Amino acid sequence: MSAARNELYARRQDQGSRRFQCDATAVRTRGGVRSYALLDGIGDTALVREWTRENTRFLAEGGIEHGEAYGALRALSAVCAVEARRPGAAEVGAVAVLAVVVPGKPVTIAWCGDARAYHQPAGGREPVLLTQDHNLRQQALDAGRRDVPDDWRHVVYSHLADTGDDPAIGQAALPTGSGGRLLLASDGAYECFHDYGQEAVLADVLQEITPARAVRRMLDFTAQWARSYADNATALIADLPGP
Repeated sequence: MSAARNELYARRQDQGSRRFQCDATAVRTRGGVRSYALLDGIGDTALVREWTRENTRFLAEGGIEHGEAYGALRALSAVCAVEARRPGAAEVGAVAVLAVVVPGKPVTIAWCGDARAYHQPAGGREPVLLTQDHNLRQQALDAGRRDVPDDWRHVVYSHLADTGDDPAIGQAALPTGSGGRLLLASDGAYECFHDYGQEAVLADVLQEITPARAVRRMLDFTAQWARSYADNATALIADLPGP
């Protein structure tokens, strides 16, 4: 994306220490409706990479077709589950987050797994987490546990290609004309900010003059934070329509 002041969104990735980049983003626009999709593939193979890229495009298109996020993610989840049940089906899957922006209507967000969406309100306040992780760590915290092993964050109980009876799909919305900035991120991009006390840094990053500069700073910080191992990291930052 250009660094012009009037850009609407920008995205950036870092492969980290993995063999393949198994995160993906897709953006679709039609008739004033814009759909932002991000998937984080489960695994580190070429097959997972290609499956994730393909289904990210499907999800973004679904956001346009449905005109809202929850129905689009629910529909793709059902298709992926049917495919996963077929004999000999490949072991693939991804967590996902989708945001759909329709002029004059609330911004809708849907997710499964631990891909996240944040909103930074206009005026530079700290970003608000819009999603809630579908993983064992969050499940344990919700149950009142405080001695939760750190690696439980990586065990998700909902994802695309989940063959369970009713995989969890969360939904949220921002009021019409909220303005501010929307951030979609994989866990490799957000962990060092939200989970290790760097929220103020993220707030500062999101105040950059353009989404391109913001997402560049965010991924640069993520890469610097990584130590012996770095996950795939992907972020998409978009300016939302104001009043």
